[in-house]
Amino acid sequence: MKGHKTILTPEQHLWLVDNFPDTKNQDCALHLGISLRTVVRMARALALQKSREFMLMTQREAAN
Repeated sequence: MKGHKTILTPEQHLWLVDNFPDTKNQDCALHLGISLRTVVRMARALALQKSREFMLMTQREAAN
């Protein structure tokens, strides 16, 4: 719903912090039951970043 602030449970918040660096954003959204855009906004607000290893892996996958 537009304009509705999504609030994660403490368990969901911990899952996002623990898994965001090595998980595709779409997979995070599916796991948490929220939109892809919300995942991106929350990750930005929490200053979460993808791990170097994850980025290298996805670049290799894209090249194949």
